[in-house]
Amino acid sequence: MCTFDFFIGATQDNQFNLGNYQIDLFRRLWVEFRKGNQSIRLVSSNDLNIMPMRHFFDSITPLFYDLIPQEGRVLDIGTGGGLPGLPLAICCPEIKMTLIDSNRKKMSFVRHIVRTLALNQISVLTDRVENLHVEKVYQKSFDVCVARAVTSIETLVKWGAPLLKINGRLICFKGPEPDAEIDQAEDSIASCNCIVEKVLKVKGLDKMSKMCLVIIKMEGG
Repeated sequence: MCTFDFFIGATQDNQFNLGNYQIDLFRRLWVEFRKGNQSIRLVSSNDLNIMPMRHFFDSITPLFYDLIPQEGRVLDIGTGGGLPGLPLAICCPEIKMTLIDSNRKKMSFVRHIVRTLALNQISVLTDRVENLHVEKVYQKSFDVCVARAVTSIETLVKWGAPLLKINGRLICFKGPEPDAEIDQAEDSIASCNCIVEKVLKVKGLDKMSKMCLVIIKMEGG
């Protein structure tokens, strides 16, 4: 079974069935990453051939645990080349997704993807996420913030908390042993009126993919 078919089968195993149109979008996304990676380092060259298993599958794991509301507003902090935001948007066309990163080259690629795949529910911002804190339109406006391979939990809480609605969630994609990071972030989590709601150990599709989802919940603001 090829890596793409294995990815599709794994989503079905997790009771998440993609339609034919969504499957086609993932195929096209993979093609665009192969093209884009020739001029911009979006992912490591070794990851390109297993991208559906390593990056697409990992990106959509929050959906297997009902962590993202079907019609919510989602912010992808430090999206880079569009992960996890692009795969999440393909799976959930009814959510309003905002992708933010300060890397202009990568965000140019993301804009190209949004146009090419007609992912019209996505907004793309080339900026630092901290700059959104002073914009009223973004303050306390997101149901979920996601961040994959960006920075420490402590920093992510400081960046994400001002942008979350009450009861909103910050989903941090972390390695298999996040306890030390969580402990280090304890004071920041409390000062931002947040709690650690849960830590989910997630088994990826390839032997190198071991991660946890650290879920931080906004209790007040």
